[in-house]
Amino acid sequence: MVKQTRPVNLCLVSMGYEIKGGKLGNAIKDTTISGVAFEVLKTIDMISSDMTWSAGGMCGKKQWIPVGMGGPPLNAKSILGVASTFARLRNSRLLY
Repeated sequence: MVKQTRPVNLCLVSMGYEIKGGKLGNAIKDTTISGVAFEVLKTIDMISSDMTWSAGGMCGKKQWIPVGMGGPPLNAKSILGVASTFARLRNSRLLY
């Protein structure tokens, strides 16, 4: 078994929306969500059965290979203080 010794960071940039009374509210411009991937994955409490794919683009590592991305919409609980969690991990020698 391989032990995860450092966090896998994620950064998602998308259009975000307020949720008011359980319904979508106003759009929030330039939404960026960042954190430690495994910490965010632990908070998922709903996953849709709908699947959306995007053609994405091309990988540019000297070989042009078509790449895509996709996944179902999901709901993850907000984690406040992810930045402080990341700093704590960095200070505990889990990052190098």
